[in-house]
Amino acid sequence: MLKKVFRYPVLCITFIIFHFCSIAQFHFVPALVWLSNGDTLKGWVNDRGWTKIPGHIRFKQDPHDPESIFYFPANIAGFTVNNKEAFVSYVGNIDSAHAVVRHTSTAIKPRGILDSLFLKPLVNGRVSLFFSIDKRGVMHYFIKAWNRPIEELHFFEFIFYEKGINKGIFESVTMHVIQQNQYKQQLLVSFADCQAIYVHLATSKTHFTRHNLKKWCLEYNQQCVE
Repeated sequence: MLKKVFRYPVLCITFIIFHFCSIAQFHFVPALVWLSNGDTLKGWVNDRGWTKIPGHIRFKQDPHDPESIFYFPANIAGFTVNNKEAFVSYVGNIDSAHAVVRHTSTAIKPRGILDSLFLKPLVNGRVSLFFSIDKRGVMHYFIKAWNRPIEELHFFEFIFYEKGINKGIFESVTMHVIQQNQYKQQLLVSFADCQAIYVHLATSKTHFTRHNLKKWCLEYNQQCVE
């Protein structure tokens, strides 16, 4: 009887050990790490599928090395995986939020915070576009013009509620939305050397979305770069 009593716990423990061992397995693929001093390291990076922007990478110079090195955006200039997917590092101030909800009509710009991110290129060219998402889940877009340093594109939405007439048990509330499209002015500065795209953008309605930002950068690189 004692054997039957302890058989099931042993099976459960075996299953748990097997489960965690399978989770701990890594998939190292060829990679190139760009160091901040301009040097490069050839080696292997644990490929996690890259469905999300990584916060760090696990690196080995030889796939059989027992130890790994962890690199964060603040430590390196960027990296490529399998000579295909690339990420570049950014260290600096980023927007803490794009939307602010208030109970008064006074618009307050969200404060900037210091952070380090890996950025994924969306458009490469004379004007390049990058995307990232921070650990709080806030999306960020960055632009790099050929003659300017990389900078975040800024968009803020201020939402406030105004109480109306009280009708018995009901009270009307009106929602107001004020948008500050600073990113459009940043794009115009980056496109200033191409009159056709500059005028087209200045007179067009834009949206702070990946699709729309990518569209404008592609249009500039295709029509204005010789």
